[in-house]
Amino acid sequence: IPHTEKMAYTQKVKNIYLHIIDQSNKVFLEDFDRKIETLKLFRDRTVLKHQQNEFGLLIQVPEGKMEKADTILEIVLK
Repeated sequence: IPHTEKMAYTQKVKNIYLHIIDQSNKVFLEDFDRKIETLKLFRDRTVLKHQQNEFGLLIQVPEGKMEKADTILEIVLK
């Protein structure tokens, strides 16, 4: 996962904490091919819809769930 102006991440073993800095509720991670066990909002544990294919991972955060400054997603890998 590249660090950009729109996102950054930290990782602790199988948990990736993705920090979404812009206000887009759809996030695409190009070439993300890791197997996912769960994908949730860190703040309130809301399970997030996502689609994964050979091009990467598309994550959709529900309207109204984005934080103003930094929305944190928790991706737990298998």
